[in-house]
Amino acid sequence: VLITCKYMSLPNLIADREIMPEFPSVGNPDKDVAKINTILSDWLTTPLSLERARHKLASLYDETVIPGASAQAAIAILNKIEAPSQQKSAA
Repeated sequence: VLITCKYMSLPNLIADREIMPEFPSVGNPDKDVAKINTILSDWLTTPLSLERARHKLASLYDETVIPGASAQAAIAILNKIEAPSQQKSAA
């Protein structure tokens, strides 16, 4: 079974759009290495370009992160654990 998808990195998969550049490469990687070099050089020499990339990631974070998820999961687990013992004492 072959599955295709538009993106391969987690930020892009979550956003369903390109947040971070991707470089799937088969064979000679020289062209991709040149693209990577160009993007990294731009981020390192142009503060606004780096800020745009950071802003894209921060926006994705704001769109997807739900504060308190760990606490909510812990409460759900504790409720599952406590439920059987409450049922036994009721019987």
